[in-house]
Amino acid sequence: MRDKVWSARLSIYLAIWCLLAATSLSACGGFAPTSAPTAEPNFTSAPTPDIGAIAVLQITRENKLDGTIRTNARLSTGSLGLGALELSYPVTLPLTETRSILLKINPSSDLVSLTPVPATTPLPNSAPFLLRYNDRLEIYPVMDVELNSFGFDIDPKGKREQVITANHTAEWTWLLKPRAAGKHDVTLEISIPVIVDGIDRTMSTQSLKNIPFTIEVSGATGANPAPTPAPLLSRIGDNLASNFTQILIALISSGGLIGFFIKYYLDKRDEKIKAKEKKPE
Repeated sequence: MRDKVWSARLSIYLAIWCLLAATSLSACGGFAPTSAPTAEPNFTSAPTPDIGAIAVLQITRENKLDGTIRTNARLSTGSLGLGALELSYPVTLPLTETRSILLKINPSSDLVSLTPVPATTPLPNSAPFLLRYNDRLEIYPVMDVELNSFGFDIDPKGKREQVITANHTAEWTWLLKPRAAGKHDVTLEISIPVIVDGIDRTMSTQSLKNIPFTIEVSGATGANPAPTPAPLLSRIGDNLASNFTQILIALISSGGLIGFFIKYYLDKRDEKIKAKEKKPE
């Protein structure tokens, strides 16, 4: 009897243990069939750059024998190279002189090799197509540049654009005339119009803060140069011209007075002659 009881208890214990083991294995996935994860399809051919920022990289500067500095750098946005930049400007500038600044941008092969697509709304001075970077980003083949400074009068003013093509290096030139002596900062902004997700946007260098350049203007500010003395004959002529009326009146007046004395002298002489003629012999 006792053996039957222990046998029944042992059967119950084994059944409970099997039930717990089966529950634990099922929760841990021990007996669950496994399969390889399915990879999500990648529909983007290239990563979209950080729209709104043009990076200026690999900056180098060289002092030239003609007194200018030539700065070279590379422009890019995200992983897309945009072109090579060359900027030339004077180190110093006399206050009374005017000098030029020259900017060259040679478009990169990465940019000009992008697939051209028709532009729905082409820009007025751009090519009638865009350069397709990926499904989200399309780039107009044009670059806008603008030079600004509080210390110089700049000609020409405002934004200026150039079409970017594979066989053409875009160039911009400005004339700078100093307003005052001292060190003056000049800012150069480069921007490219783009379309992102069907919306017109602009990528910009944000005034090119990565390439700060300063021009020192020499010369005294506010000093008036000493006047150059006029030649003697010129001064005499100027005095005669400015006092012509007064001189003319004086000459007329003095002429009348001299005539009066001459007439008085002649009259007296005639009286003496007549008086001698009347005396008896």
